[in-house]
Amino acid sequence: MKRTYTMRFAHLKNPSGLRVNSTIKQGDAIGVMGSSGASTAAHLHLDVVEGIVTKNWRLSDYESGVKTATPKQLARCLNKRLFGVYPVVTTAYDDRDYYVGFGKLHSAFDLVPEDRHETQGHYLIRWPLLEHGVVTFAGYDNGYGNSVLISYEA
Repeated sequence: MKRTYTMRFAHLKNPSGLRVNSTIKQGDAIGVMGSSGASTAAHLHLDVVEGIVTKNWRLSDYESGVKTATPKQLARCLNKRLFGVYPVVTTAYDDRDYYVGFGKLHSAFDLVPEDRHETQGHYLIRWPLLEHGVVTFAGYDNGYGNSVLISYEA
């Protein structure tokens, strides 16, 4: 039985002009990795929740039970299709040091391309899954900066 999920791509330098309700296929551009919002360095914040979501959520929503994190779906994205080179995890899923420093779970991955070169080919983020998705949000949020939410079934 298929379930619906929403994946968040956050802290983008700029989104790729995606519009809500547009369909995304494997390899389509999502945006360019950046450091927008409350970010302190260029990276991609990537997380996945169950259901169709049309606005950004907070990490605290995981602890309160408002959102259900889906680490298995998230792990499917750690492939070369995301950046064109393999991603490196800079903050791990439920990283202990993040919890100690910020007092909340980090039920997400913070990622950079393995070679960390700021080029269109390496900072450009692409849809990494075989399943098609639908853009449910593309905009700015004070915490997550330029963000794109994409819902899909798997």
